[in-house]
Amino acid sequence: MLHAVHEKHEKHEKHEKNGWGSWYREEFYPIQGTVFDVHREMGCGFHELVYQQCLGKALSKTGFPLL
Repeated sequence: MLHAVHEKHEKHEKHEKNGWGSWYREEFYPIQGTVFDVHREMGCGFHELVYQQCLGKALSKTGFPLL
């Protein structure tokens, strides 16, 4: 088990060194935070469409453009 965790950590470090881990970080982290906020507030057990609608409203409040 520990060996597998170490391998994943090495892969993560490799991506960070290559710059892959930093792609779109400034854009992605606020979106990810909003997703977590919606899930934390809503809880679990709803249909996906309910989460999509709530996430859309939350993202529009933060100023993210929605397609």
